[in-house]
Amino acid sequence: MAPHAHADSTKPIRRLSEAQYALLSPDVRGIWTTERDDLPGWPEIRDQYMGKRTMLSSAPCRLLIEGLGFEVVEDRHPHQALMSIANVLEALRDLYLQVEWVQAEDDRRQVAGVSSALDVIDAAPLEGEVTVKLSYPGGRSATLRFALATGAWLDFESSADVREDLRRLRDAHSKSGSQKGRV
Repeated sequence: MAPHAHADSTKPIRRLSEAQYALLSPDVRGIWTTERDDLPGWPEIRDQYMGKRTMLSSAPCRLLIEGLGFEVVEDRHPHQALMSIANVLEALRDLYLQVEWVQAEDDRRQVAGVSSALDVIDAAPLEGEVTVKLSYPGGRSATLRFALATGAWLDFESSADVREDLRRLRDAHSKSGSQKGRV
């Protein structure tokens, strides 16, 4: 069966921002580079696949192709600022803290995970700050503020048991300069 026969036009195409796609593990994302001359009609559909971004969906596990199963949209905020915030939020998972809500101006939204937090952050007004609340059962919690334009980590409040870890993480974040790597 040709690859295009798997595309389901009745399902809405999943939309991801550039930052959300970049956060996907390299194990589940990539670029289609395989020529499929063994498939009937390949020359006619080749341009729908070659060089397109790919990702594995999770339930059911399927290979999605950019333009057929998902779409990557440009970030509204500077990509580097979003990735800087995302890197901090991902590092906090190592402290077993999960994103609970995100607030930009007067708009507070419950979220489930870093990707959905980025969705809310990227939809926020282009200037100003964003506040992110993280928690863990048993009382561990942290509230962090970031500058939207730069991704700079402004300050935080936390329960005593994670305060020192957050200070070390913030120091590493502020010293990393361009924020290109993970903190």
